[in-house]
Amino acid sequence: GLGSGGSAGNAVIGKLGNTLNKEIDTITPTKKALVGKLVSVTTVTTMPVIVNTVKPEYTEEMKKNKVEGVVSAKILIDVDGKVKEVVLLNDLGYDSKEAALKAFQKLEFTPAMQNGSPVAVRIIMKFKFVLQQG
Repeated sequence: GLGSGGSAGNAVIGKLGNTLNKEIDTITPTKKALVGKLVSVTTVTTMPVIVNTVKPEYTEEMKKNKVEGVVSAKILIDVDGKVKEVVLLNDLGYDSKEAALKAFQKLEFTPAMQNGSPVAVRIIMKFKFVLQQG
């Protein structure tokens, strides 16, 4: 899994509509902030590892409506370990989209490696919103 330092070749990775012998990641980023070479996560020798964990903050609307659940996103991690792009895959309503987006953007990683060089990759990450009991 993410952060284990293992080979991406052992991971099960895909997306809806995938066909055999095709690149998994066919979305190309804009050149606005990408520093390094973007590669498919299946070709890296070391996955990115989180070095700065962030918890998303509950919005007042989420607290008021007792919202809990998971928000997923496809994030682009560049060779400098910074998140350069976030595409939210779902939200829970009540401003959860904005809260999750802010948290995803603050994450930092050691970059993915391919043959000893840092590379940019896209991965799917999730934040779990759980109300504190107290």
